[in-house]
Amino acid sequence: NQLILFNLKRLKTQMELINSVENYQEKLIELYPDLISCLLTGDLQKFENELYQLCMDLYNQIAQIIISVVAQSEELEQKARIIGQKKGLKELRKSEAKLQLKTGYIITIFSWYASRAKSKRKGKKRGPNGSGCHLLLEFWGCILKATPAYYSYISMLSILCPSFDIVLKILKDQTIRAEYNRIKQIAYQVGEQCFSNRIRIGLKPGENVSGKRVIISVDGGRTRMREQNPDKKASPSSKGKRAKFDTPWREPKLFVIHILDKDGSIIKTELPIYDAVINDANHCFDLLADYLKKLKIETASEILFIADGADWIWNRAKSTLLNLGVSQDKISEAVDFYHAVEHISEIISKLSKIDNNKKNAFFKELKSLLWEGKLEQFISKVTDLAKGRKLILDKLKYFHKNVNRMKYHQLRQRNLPCGSGIVESAIRRVINLRFKSPSTFWKQENVEKLIFMRAIFLTGRWNIMINNLAKLNHKFLQLNLKLVSV
Repeated sequence: NQLILFNLKRLKTQMELINSVENYQEKLIELYPDLISCLLTGDLQKFENELYQLCMDLYNQIAQIIISVVAQSEELEQKARIIGQKKGLKELRKSEAKLQLKTGYIITIFSWYASRAKSKRKGKKRGPNGSGCHLLLEFWGCILKATPAYYSYISMLSILCPSFDIVLKILKDQTIRAEYNRIKQIAYQVGEQCFSNRIRIGLKPGENVSGKRVIISVDGGRTRMREQNPDKKASPSSKGKRAKFDTPWREPKLFVIHILDKDGSIIKTELPIYDAVINDANHCFDLLADYLKKLKIETASEILFIADGADWIWNRAKSTLLNLGVSQDKISEAVDFYHAVEHISEIISKLSKIDNNKKNAFFKELKSLLWEGKLEQFISKVTDLAKGRKLILDKLKYFHKNVNRMKYHQLRQRNLPCGSGIVESAIRRVINLRFKSPSTFWKQENVEKLIFMRAIFLTGRWNIMINNLAKLNHKFLQLNLKLVSV
């Protein structure tokens, strides 16, 4: 009887699909003269828009038919029960559920809904943090009742566009249904789920740096926070409707991990890793250490850590690697050459009563000594210039402190870079272009998630992240199916 019932449902589904396709075939035939007319009159844009819309409508219809039927299958009912049991949700019933497709079109299906127990308390939450949830939507990797394809596109636009308002305009232009508040909710929720699995969510299965040349760099950017200030008086015009807040600058600390070839060039086929935290330096290096541990950094053939001269970086760089089991002979440290040159410029600027020609000559000489690795001559020369000039002596401390990180001639001999442009470029592309806009203020819990997702996208890891996110529930389910079978 079950087999007969299954075949009848399958036959019914096939008939609905055939009818749907035939219906759209008729619509296409009706539209055909208009499409031809568009091309003959030179209106290619109208041709594309009308044909595209017809295809989207057909997609919506087919998706609704197939999803609605499969949602009521016995196989998915069994899987829903397993998920419900694992979550401690005992009451299982069929219930209507909304599902937003890739086109933004919302369909209604009968899903399996599970709850802990019936409650008469008013205002009781539902969903992941409440009394229950729609199990099939969770099994399919949906977020806020949106399919992976829909929330992927929404989240991608949210971290690429300058504002959520622009995201909405783009979606409307592409005839994808969306609402401003829902765009924000989806972007933040996707960010939250990725953020809570941030170490593995953007990595390929088994990804590591074994036998590879690795370059690591760290730097800080700037963005403005939105922090509530209850002591701040409200302006008369607001009439107390808006909570007052401060907008302090904060420093997102960002690190990058790249793979180099034997010539010292970045290997384009090896996807880099970017991540950032808006917190103290310890948090940044703890996160970096977690990534490096996952990548098995101790198996790398060579590691270059390069950055500017900030103490918060160099106080932690080598110890982080050593604590992960990296041999000291594999580690090289370098201060970015161009930051060092900036300090030479500052030294030259302190030379008073010397004409510009001599200043330029001194600058070129010092820069050449530094580049060629003649550090003793460099320091001796600057010391001579500093006689009677305390400000220059203060600037010279920078070079004394980093003398072992300025062996640029040795780096060149080993085909290693002398500049930290990779992290400075990442700061600009990940943070500045999206999160440093004028009059833009962020809550820390939101901006960290968006920075993480933008970093994932710019490193070419977006599809890896979305696939890993959608598979989290599948892995969880497969584990439980094995336990049940045992």
